[in-house]
Amino acid sequence: MTAMSIGESFIRAGRAKRVMVFGAEALSRFINFEDRGSCILFGDGAGAAILTPWEDCKQGEILETTLGADGNGYEHIYMQGGGSEQPPTHETVDAKIHYITVKGREVYRFAVNKMTGLINEMLVGHDREELGMIVPHQVNLRIIESALEKLEIPMEQCFVNIQKYGNTSAATIPIALDEAVRQGCLEKDKLVLMAAFGAGLTWSSVKVRW
Repeated sequence: MTAMSIGESFIRAGRAKRVMVFGAEALSRFINFEDRGSCILFGDGAGAAILTPWEDCKQGEILETTLGADGNGYEHIYMQGGGSEQPPTHETVDAKIHYITVKGREVYRFAVNKMTGLINEMLVGHDREELGMIVPHQVNLRIIESALEKLEIPMEQCFVNIQKYGNTSAATIPIALDEAVRQGCLEKDKLVLMAAFGAGLTWSSVKVRW
């Protein structure tokens, strides 16, 4: 989602004619398979999209993008080891500090509130009838269901495939968007809303007129 926002900005500014954006994760390398509270949630995946000027494609016009972050919630999703500060060694690997740690309740509250807020913001100035499909970050089915209940939007207007791949992090939306297109779920001239959130804590959204 961040790459899509940056790519759209380059095209809008006339600095690029074609931008390829990627979302790819290999989370299985950082999962503690002894932690049943987190290992069952994640998967590996990758997706990509090509952005072009509107006059060249006449399909999928990006109307708005949003990026945000709040470092106060970093401890809700984090990995203690890794990077230049604590590179992997036999000792750190044996100590199991290179695994993702997730605080489920805190992440649940943040994700529900943030997804609700992002979608409400993207719908400002539009009638609900303009909404075609929500393609959210496939973080957790309960989170998606709770957010849609708050928004009073039926599940039929939300594309979900987490049951097939799990949470593939940055890859969830490109994979879901591709499947939604292939399955004919997106209506021309309707709004497609994408909302994502994750470690950092960070969040992003994209509004597209399909």
